[in-house]
Amino acid sequence: MAEVVLITGTPGSGKTLKLVSMMAKDPMFQPDENGISRKVFTNIKGLKLSHIPVSSKLKEQSASTDEKLSFHDVYDWIEKPENHGSILIIDEAQDVWPARSPGAKVPPNVEWLNTHRHLGVDIFVLTQNPKYLDLNLRGLVKKHWHIAANKLGMRTLLEWKYCANNPITQAKDAFASIYKLDDSVYDLYDSAEVHTENKTKRSKWVYVLPLALVLAPIFLFVSYKMLKQNYSADREVPGLEQAASDPAAAGVPDTVGSYANGGNLTPEMFVPTLAEKPESKPIYNGVRQVKAFERVAACIDGGKSGCACYTDQATKIREIPEALCREYAHEGLPFDPYREQRQTADSRPAEAPPEERPQILALDGQPRQNIAYSNDAPVLAQ
Repeated sequence: MAEVVLITGTPGSGKTLKLVSMMAKDPMFQPDENGISRKVFTNIKGLKLSHIPVSSKLKEQSASTDEKLSFHDVYDWIEKPENHGSILIIDEAQDVWPARSPGAKVPPNVEWLNTHRHLGVDIFVLTQNPKYLDLNLRGLVKKHWHIAANKLGMRTLLEWKYCANNPITQAKDAFASIYKLDDSVYDLYDSAEVHTENKTKRSKWVYVLPLALVLAPIFLFVSYKMLKQNYSADREVPGLEQAASDPAAAGVPDTVGSYANGGNLTPEMFVPTLAEKPESKPIYNGVRQVKAFERVAACIDGGKSGCACYTDQATKIREIPEALCREYAHEGLPFDPYREQRQTADSRPAEAPPEERPQILALDGQPRQNIAYSNDAPVLAQ
């Protein structure tokens, strides 16, 4: 591969943890078919995986010694044949390749980066912001990962095939995915980021969305039942009109008619028998009819309100105990003997074709009723 990979993110975002997770699991860090692993030179503190420690602080060690190597003269010791094909991992890389002014001389350890591919060396560079690094190094980046918090309170991994100098404004051009910290490698290195556990505050939508996904089908079902009920009520309007015009034929007491025909209204007729139910006024006794009853349509267990059951009108049923509600929610509702069975197309009676009624044309041009047809003949119900 022999390329430069840049990983950026604020302190606590998990950029070093991502690299350690790669060292533990990525095939490029594992032994080949001959059992030989690539050398790993890094300055990650307390790393318990196989590696060669290297200093990155200029004030602590500006050049390599027999006891310990330094990244500041990497161009020298990396040229040795036994180090070809190795992997360099530099945490806080601004200590090794800091940003330079445009007119400054190019240092040897920066100039060497132009030829690192010939040695088969892969370089992983970690820093908080790309602008902290040397411009020449940024120009050699072939893959850039940036870890940032998103609006849901989780972490997002942004990826470019080049160095994004401003990851925030260039996020729209990145390939984005959810990034989860690999807690299985916490003990493989020492990091202030992990130990302080800089947690991001999660948005309330993280909890609201799953609940909404659960409740949405239930409310759709209840809405469908309500629409179906309203449609059925609309089709029954002719019957109601008949009841209004002829209460006796509809089996409804003609209470209103009795008032109109001389019955006297009294104040008691306008006093509800149940204070909270205005429809319980005695004057409505002749027209008030029960059209439905409280049938359990759905039970929901969860949330701050606990378990609750609802009717097909989306009203809460308060009489059902919580234990029975939970049983319904987890094991399903019992058989409903009051629900009307749907009529299939095969069981519907075939409609008789319309009867042909011959007509007699009179001399005045108007059709007259055939004498074989009687106006008193019964009409078939549709």
